[in-house]
Amino acid sequence: MSTIFKKQVERYISYFEDKLHKYMQPMHIKPAILQESIEYSLFAGGKRIRPILMYAVTEIVGGDMQNVSNFAIAMEMIHTYSLIHDDLPAMDNANMRRNLPTNHIRFGEGQAVLAGDALLSEAFSICMQESLLGEEYRQAGICLAQCAGIYGMVAGQAADIFYQNRTDSVNEENLQFIHLHKTGKLIIASLLIPAYLQKVDATILHHFYAFGDYLGKIYQFTDDLLDIQGSNKLLGKDIGLDAKTNKLAATSVYGKEGCQKLLQEYQQKAMSILDSMPLQTDFLKDFLQYLLDRKK
Repeated sequence: MSTIFKKQVERYISYFEDKLHKYMQPMHIKPAILQESIEYSLFAGGKRIRPILMYAVTEIVGGDMQNVSNFAIAMEMIHTYSLIHDDLPAMDNANMRRNLPTNHIRFGEGQAVLAGDALLSEAFSICMQESLLGEEYRQAGICLAQCAGIYGMVAGQAADIFYQNRTDSVNEENLQFIHLHKTGKLIIASLLIPAYLQKVDATILHHFYAFGDYLGKIYQFTDDLLDIQGSNKLLGKDIGLDAKTNKLAATSVYGKEGCQKLLQEYQQKAMSILDSMPLQTDFLKDFLQYLLDRKK
Protein backbone atom coordinates (compact mmCIF):
# COMPACT_ATOMS: atom_id res chain seq x y z
CA MET A 1 0.00 0.00 0.00
CA SER A 2 1.55 3.31 -1.10
CA THR A 3 1.88 6.17 1.39
CA ILE A 4 -0.38 8.38 -0.73
CA PHE A 5 -3.10 5.73 -0.88
CA LYS A 6 -2.82 5.00 2.84
CA LYS A 7 -3.15 8.69 3.73
CA GLN A 8 -6.17 9.03 1.49
CA VAL A 9 -7.86 6.03 3.11
CA GLU A 10 -7.10 7.43 6.56
CA ARG A 11 -8.56 10.80 5.51
CA TYR A 12 -11.79 9.20 4.30
CA ILE A 13 -12.15 7.04 7.41
CA SER A 14 -11.44 9.95 9.76
CA TYR A 15 -13.98 12.11 7.92
CA PHE A 16 -16.59 9.36 8.05
CA GLU A 17 -16.05 8.52 11.73
CA ASP A 18 -16.47 12.19 12.62
CA LYS A 19 -19.74 12.41 10.68
CA LEU A 20 -21.04 9.13 12.15
CA HIS A 21 -20.29 10.16 15.74
CA LYS A 22 -21.92 13.56 15.22
CA TYR A 23 -25.01 11.86 13.78
CA MET A 24 -25.34 9.41 16.66
CA GLN A 25 -24.35 11.76 19.51
CA PRO A 26 -27.74 13.53 19.95
CA MET A 27 -29.64 10.24 20.02
CA HIS A 28 -31.16 9.18 23.34
CA ILE A 29 -32.72 5.83 22.56
CA LYS A 30 -34.89 4.00 25.09
CA PRO A 31 -34.50 1.39 26.38
CA ALA A 32 -30.79 2.06 26.83
CA ILE A 33 -29.87 -1.50 25.88
CA LEU A 34 -31.07 -0.83 22.32
CA GLN A 35 -28.71 2.12 21.93
CA GLU A 36 -25.90 0.15 23.55
CA SER A 37 -26.34 -2.82 21.21
CA ILE A 38 -26.58 -0.55 18.14
CA GLU A 39 -23.43 1.37 19.03
CA TYR A 40 -21.61 -1.81 20.04
CA SER A 41 -21.66 -3.02 16.44
CA LEU A 42 -21.74 0.32 14.61
CA PHE A 43 -18.58 1.56 16.33
CA ALA A 44 -16.76 -1.78 16.46
CA GLY A 45 -14.35 -0.70 13.75
CA GLY A 46 -14.25 -2.51 10.47
CA LYS A 47 -12.69 -1.54 7.17
CA ARG A 48 -15.37 1.05 6.24
CA ILE A 49 -14.96 -0.05 2.62
CA ARG A 50 -18.27 1.33 1.40
CA PRO A 51 -17.94 4.85 2.86
CA ILE A 52 -14.36 4.99 1.54
CA LEU A 53 -15.60 4.16 -1.96
CA MET A 54 -18.42 6.70 -1.72
CA TYR A 55 -16.03 9.50 -0.75
CA ALA A 56 -13.45 8.47 -3.34
CA VAL A 57 -15.95 8.44 -6.21
CA THR A 58 -17.41 11.73 -4.99
CA GLU A 59 -14.01 13.37 -5.40
CA ILE A 60 -13.31 11.57 -8.67
CA VAL A 61 -16.50 12.98 -10.26
CA GLY A 62 -15.94 16.45 -8.80
CA GLY A 63 -18.42 16.41 -5.92
CA ASP A 64 -18.33 17.49 -2.28
CA MET A 65 -17.95 14.77 0.37
CA GLN A 66 -20.42 16.58 2.61
CA ASN A 67 -23.20 15.92 0.09
CA VAL A 68 -22.75 12.13 0.22
CA SER A 69 -22.04 11.80 3.95
CA ASN A 70 -25.58 10.99 5.07
CA PHE A 71 -25.80 8.27 2.44
CA ALA A 72 -22.45 6.94 3.68
CA ILE A 73 -23.91 6.75 7.19
CA ALA A 74 -27.03 5.00 5.89
CA MET A 75 -24.87 2.58 3.90
CA GLU A 76 -22.77 1.65 6.93
CA MET A 77 -25.91 1.21 9.04
CA ILE A 78 -27.26 -1.24 6.47
CA HIS A 79 -23.95 -3.06 6.27
CA THR A 80 -23.75 -3.28 10.08
CA TYR A 81 -27.31 -4.56 10.42
CA SER A 82 -26.54 -7.24 7.84
CA LEU A 83 -23.50 -8.40 9.83
CA ILE A 84 -25.49 -8.54 13.08
CA HIS A 85 -28.16 -10.69 11.44
CA ASP A 86 -25.63 -12.75 9.47
CA ASP A 87 -23.94 -13.79 12.74
CA LEU A 88 -27.19 -15.07 14.32
CA PRO A 89 -27.62 -18.79 15.09
CA ALA A 90 -30.28 -19.00 12.36
CA MET A 91 -27.67 -17.95 9.79
CA ASP A 92 -23.89 -18.30 10.33
CA ASN A 93 -24.03 -18.88 14.09
CA ALA A 94 -20.79 -16.94 14.58
CA ASN A 95 -19.31 -16.13 17.97
CA MET A 96 -16.72 -13.49 17.04
CA ARG A 97 -16.78 -10.39 14.84
CA ARG A 98 -13.95 -7.83 14.69
CA ASN A 99 -12.22 -9.57 17.61
CA LEU A 100 -15.28 -9.03 19.81
CA PRO A 101 -18.16 -11.30 20.80
CA THR A 102 -20.90 -11.01 18.18
CA ASN A 103 -23.92 -8.86 19.03
CA HIS A 104 -26.19 -11.77 19.93
CA ILE A 105 -23.53 -13.29 22.18
CA ARG A 106 -23.15 -9.96 23.99
CA PHE A 107 -26.81 -8.88 24.18
CA GLY A 108 -28.90 -11.95 23.34
CA GLU A 109 -30.58 -13.00 20.10
CA GLY A 110 -33.69 -10.86 20.52
CA GLN A 111 -31.78 -7.65 21.14
CA ALA A 112 -29.45 -8.42 18.22
CA VAL A 113 -32.40 -8.82 15.85
CA LEU A 114 -33.87 -5.53 17.08
CA ALA A 115 -30.54 -3.68 16.83
CA GLY A 116 -30.35 -4.77 13.19
CA ASP A 117 -33.96 -3.77 12.57
CA ALA A 118 -33.33 -0.36 14.14
CA LEU A 119 -30.25 0.29 12.00
CA LEU A 120 -32.10 -0.64 8.81
CA SER A 121 -35.07 1.56 9.71
CA GLU A 122 -32.83 4.53 10.54
CA ALA A 123 -30.96 4.07 7.26
CA PHE A 124 -34.19 4.38 5.30
CA SER A 125 -35.24 7.37 7.38
CA ILE A 126 -32.00 9.02 6.24
CA CYS A 127 -32.72 8.13 2.61
CA MET A 128 -36.22 9.65 2.84
CA GLN A 129 -34.86 12.87 4.33
CA GLU A 130 -32.15 13.09 1.66
CA SER A 131 -34.69 12.55 -1.14
CA LEU A 132 -36.26 15.90 -0.28
CA LEU A 133 -33.11 17.64 -1.52
CA GLY A 134 -33.78 16.93 -5.20
CA GLU A 135 -34.24 14.35 -7.93
CA GLU A 136 -30.61 13.20 -7.88
CA TYR A 137 -30.91 12.48 -4.14
CA ARG A 138 -34.13 10.57 -4.74
CA GLN A 139 -32.37 8.42 -7.34
CA ALA A 140 -29.51 7.79 -4.93
CA GLY A 141 -31.93 6.71 -2.20
CA ILE A 142 -33.76 4.35 -4.54
CA CYS A 143 -30.40 2.88 -5.61
CA LEU A 144 -29.47 2.14 -1.99
CA ALA A 145 -32.89 0.66 -1.21
CA GLN A 146 -32.85 -1.63 -4.23
CA CYS A 147 -29.28 -2.78 -3.66
CA ALA A 148 -30.03 -3.54 0.00
CA GLY A 149 -33.37 -5.31 -0.40
CA ILE A 150 -35.12 -7.94 -2.49
CA TYR A 151 -33.11 -7.05 -5.60
CA GLY A 152 -29.83 -6.97 -3.70
CA MET A 153 -28.26 -8.04 -0.43
CA VAL A 154 -31.33 -9.66 1.12
CA ALA A 155 -31.85 -11.80 -2.00
CA GLY A 156 -28.20 -12.84 -1.89
CA GLN A 157 -28.42 -13.76 1.78
CA ALA A 158 -31.60 -15.77 1.14
CA ALA A 159 -29.85 -17.68 -1.66
CA ASP A 160 -26.81 -18.21 0.55
CA ILE A 161 -29.00 -19.93 3.15
CA PHE A 162 -31.11 -21.82 0.61
CA TYR A 163 -28.13 -23.42 -1.15
CA GLN A 164 -26.49 -24.44 2.12
CA ASN A 165 -26.13 -28.24 2.41
CA ARG A 166 -27.48 -28.70 -1.15
CA THR A 167 -24.79 -30.57 -3.06
CA ASP A 168 -26.95 -30.50 -6.20
CA SER A 169 -26.70 -26.68 -6.20
CA VAL A 170 -22.91 -26.35 -6.26
CA ASN A 171 -22.51 -24.54 -9.57
CA GLU A 172 -21.20 -21.30 -11.04
CA GLU A 173 -24.62 -19.76 -11.75
CA ASN A 174 -25.80 -20.01 -8.14
CA LEU A 175 -22.46 -18.79 -6.81
CA GLN A 176 -22.47 -15.74 -9.09
CA PHE A 177 -26.00 -14.85 -7.98
CA ILE A 178 -24.94 -14.97 -4.32
CA HIS A 179 -21.78 -12.95 -4.88
CA LEU A 180 -23.48 -10.26 -6.97
CA HIS A 181 -26.40 -9.80 -4.60
CA LYS A 182 -25.03 -10.55 -1.14
CA THR A 183 -21.76 -8.64 -1.58
CA GLY A 184 -21.62 -6.88 -4.93
CA LYS A 185 -24.79 -4.82 -4.86
CA LEU A 186 -23.86 -2.66 -1.84
CA ILE A 187 -20.40 -2.12 -3.30
CA ILE A 188 -21.99 -1.14 -6.62
CA ALA A 189 -24.33 1.24 -4.77
CA SER A 190 -21.33 2.83 -3.07
CA LEU A 191 -20.00 3.76 -6.51
CA LEU A 192 -23.31 4.75 -8.10
CA ILE A 193 -24.72 6.95 -5.32
CA PRO A 194 -22.07 9.71 -5.60
CA ALA A 195 -22.27 9.42 -9.38
CA TYR A 196 -26.05 10.00 -9.24
CA LEU A 197 -25.58 12.99 -6.95
CA GLN A 198 -23.14 14.54 -9.40
CA LYS A 199 -25.45 13.75 -12.34
CA VAL A 200 -22.83 11.93 -14.41
CA ASP A 201 -23.86 10.54 -17.79
CA ALA A 202 -25.17 7.02 -18.37
CA THR A 203 -21.89 5.74 -19.82
CA ILE A 204 -19.97 6.61 -16.64
CA LEU A 205 -22.71 5.06 -14.52
CA HIS A 206 -22.41 1.87 -16.56
CA HIS A 207 -18.63 1.80 -16.05
CA PHE A 208 -19.01 2.27 -12.29
CA TYR A 209 -21.57 -0.53 -12.17
CA ALA A 210 -19.32 -2.92 -14.10
CA PHE A 211 -16.29 -2.02 -11.98
CA GLY A 212 -18.33 -2.49 -8.79
CA ASP A 213 -19.43 -5.92 -10.00
CA TYR A 214 -15.80 -7.03 -10.36
CA LEU A 215 -14.87 -5.37 -7.08
CA GLY A 216 -17.61 -7.37 -5.34
CA LYS A 217 -16.40 -10.61 -6.93
CA ILE A 218 -12.82 -9.88 -5.87
CA TYR A 219 -13.89 -9.09 -2.32
CA GLN A 220 -15.97 -12.25 -1.97
CA PHE A 221 -13.43 -14.56 -3.64
CA THR A 222 -10.76 -13.19 -1.31
CA ASP A 223 -13.12 -13.63 1.64
CA ASP A 224 -13.82 -17.25 0.70
CA LEU A 225 -10.10 -17.95 0.39
CA LEU A 226 -9.42 -16.32 3.77
CA ASP A 227 -12.06 -18.58 5.29
CA ILE A 228 -9.86 -21.59 4.51
CA GLN A 229 -6.39 -20.09 4.91
CA GLY A 230 -6.79 -16.97 7.01
CA SER A 231 -6.01 -16.26 10.66
CA ASN A 232 -8.71 -15.97 13.34
CA LYS A 233 -6.66 -13.27 15.03
CA LEU A 234 -6.14 -11.17 11.90
CA LEU A 235 -9.69 -11.62 10.61
CA GLY A 236 -11.20 -11.01 14.03
CA LYS A 237 -13.89 -13.62 13.43
CA ASP A 238 -14.39 -17.36 13.19
CA ILE A 239 -12.83 -19.05 10.16
CA GLY A 240 -13.78 -22.31 8.50
CA LEU A 241 -17.51 -21.52 8.75
CA ASP A 242 -18.16 -22.16 5.04
CA ALA A 243 -16.93 -25.74 5.32
CA LYS A 244 -18.61 -26.35 8.68
CA THR A 245 -21.97 -25.20 7.38
CA ASN A 246 -21.56 -26.58 3.84
CA LYS A 247 -22.04 -23.17 2.28
CA LEU A 248 -21.79 -22.54 -1.43
CA ALA A 249 -18.45 -20.72 -1.68
CA ALA A 250 -16.02 -19.87 -4.47
CA THR A 251 -13.59 -22.46 -3.11
CA SER A 252 -16.21 -25.21 -3.32
CA VAL A 253 -16.93 -24.40 -6.98
CA TYR A 254 -13.46 -23.54 -8.33
CA GLY A 255 -11.03 -24.81 -5.71
CA LYS A 256 -8.19 -22.74 -4.27
CA GLU A 257 -6.11 -22.56 -7.48
CA GLY A 258 -9.16 -21.84 -9.62
CA CYS A 259 -10.11 -18.95 -7.34
CA GLN A 260 -6.63 -17.45 -7.56
CA LYS A 261 -6.69 -17.71 -11.35
CA LEU A 262 -10.10 -16.02 -11.56
CA LEU A 263 -8.96 -13.26 -9.21
CA GLN A 264 -6.22 -12.36 -11.70
CA GLU A 265 -8.75 -12.35 -14.53
CA TYR A 266 -11.18 -10.15 -12.58
CA GLN A 267 -8.37 -7.76 -11.69
CA GLN A 268 -7.41 -7.34 -15.33
CA LYS A 269 -11.01 -6.72 -16.41
CA ALA A 270 -11.60 -4.25 -13.58
CA MET A 271 -8.41 -2.36 -14.47
CA SER A 272 -9.49 -2.26 -18.10
CA ILE A 273 -12.76 -0.59 -17.11
CA LEU A 274 -10.93 2.05 -15.08
CA ASP A 275 -8.50 2.70 -17.93
CA SER A 276 -11.43 3.32 -20.29
CA MET A 277 -12.98 6.02 -18.09
CA PRO A 278 -12.21 9.71 -18.77
CA LEU A 279 -11.56 10.27 -15.06
CA GLN A 280 -8.64 10.16 -12.64
CA THR A 281 -9.08 6.66 -11.21
CA ASP A 282 -5.69 5.97 -9.61
CA PHE A 283 -7.22 5.63 -6.14
CA LEU A 284 -9.65 2.96 -7.36
CA LYS A 285 -6.77 1.08 -8.98
CA ASP A 286 -4.89 1.12 -5.68
CA PHE A 287 -8.06 0.13 -3.84
CA LEU A 288 -8.42 -2.86 -6.14
CA GLN A 289 -4.92 -4.00 -5.23
CA TYR A 290 -5.64 -3.37 -1.56
CA LEU A 291 -8.57 -5.81 -1.69
CA LEU A 292 -6.47 -8.43 -3.45
CA ASP A 293 -3.69 -8.14 -0.87
CA ARG A 294 -5.84 -8.07 2.25
CA LYS A 295 -5.28 -10.54 5.06
CA LYS A 296 -8.38 -9.63 7.05
